Amino acid sequence: MIILFDQDGPLANETARLFEVFKERFPKDAAIHSGVRTHFKLTDNFPPHLHGAIEDIRREKGFYLSFPPVEGSVEAFRVMLSRGHEVFICTSFMAAATRSPYCISEKFEWVERHMGSEFVGRILVVRDKTAVRGDILIDDKPTVSGRLQPMWEHIIFDAPYNRQIKNRRRLTWQNWRTALPL
Repeated sequence: MIILFDQDGPLANETARLFEVFKERFPKDAAIHSGVRTHFKLTDNFPPHLHGAIEDIRREKGFYLSFPPVEGSVEAFRVMLSRGHEVFICTSFMAAATRSPYCISEKFEWVERHMGSEFVGRILVVRDKTAVRGDILIDDKPTVSGRLQPMWEHIIFDAPYNRQIKNRRRLTWQNWRTALPL
């Protein structure tokens, strides 16, 4: 099978790092925030007066590189690969209005640091994931859409902000062996 992993969310814990930086920089606002991401769009998890500051954090040098790996994600990637599946990281970059000059290069560096240099060649950076061929896309985004009819099955990587989606399989790195048809 061809298995595609979204990077931010399923592999790299963007949410944990963003809330950590938020707490450091905005302790008063952090005191009233649960630290749980309830909306897919990152800025929607913060008061409107902080949206610009959140986007500024996301554009900073080192931000994408600082994400911790999601527990169990790197191991699952390696196990799937060792079982003979073609496994790729299928990631996108920030919208033009908020683009970080560091986003793409740091995503590559993150993979090298946390997974090994042999995995850098397995990164696909795309604007439209529907243009990528595969059997499965593991992505935390509630709905992945684009110009084409996807050739992959979207399996939801479980998160509080996508639990309203009921008509798709979902997985965590604790249940992936039973959730995936491998």
